[in-house]
Amino acid sequence: MNGFAAYDPEASRRPANDVISVRGGRAADLAICAELIVSRTGGPAEERVERLRVDLEDPERYVAVACAGSGADEQVVGYGGVIRHERLPEHPADTAPSGYFLIGLIVAPGWRRHGIGELLTLARMRWTAERADSIFYFANLANGAILDLHQRFGFEEVTRDFTFPGAPLQPGTCVLLRAPLVGQWKQLPG
Repeated sequence: MNGFAAYDPEASRRPANDVISVRGGRAADLAICAELIVSRTGGPAEERVERLRVDLEDPERYVAVACAGSGADEQVVGYGGVIRHERLPEHPADTAPSGYFLIGLIVAPGWRRHGIGELLTLARMRWTAERADSIFYFANLANGAILDLHQRFGFEEVTRDFTFPGAPLQPGTCVLLRAPLVGQWKQLPG
């Protein structure tokens, strides 16, 4: 078991009966986002809330949430983030390059296969396109769903031989991807 959701690229997407929207995260969303994260990674949700709070307050980071329903019935059903990574001189030579990175795309199990991952990725790429000409992402090679998703958005492999500060990457298990954010990304409405 690799910890990733079951993936069947031949299965059709399920229609969502609720309206799905994506917006920037708010302080009130952080506990739900933390629960989504720890449902996959483990660990205390309280620590994740504090990390997410830092992300929310940092202008070089973005917290995006996908919501089902609207108004008082709105329910957070997905989370994804963007961080700005700076490769420092003291980092190992194989450290990922400086730039914006998509991180932590997680959709609640009952809401998968509704296109929510695509909506969250699109929103995060739009946000980043206002700040940079390219974006990075790294993923476990065993996560076929996420690799296919990012390929549809123009991500291409950079390397499989890299490290990222704070990420427990096992050699040979992950891939670093990059996508340009020019042309249509600069013209799309948010």
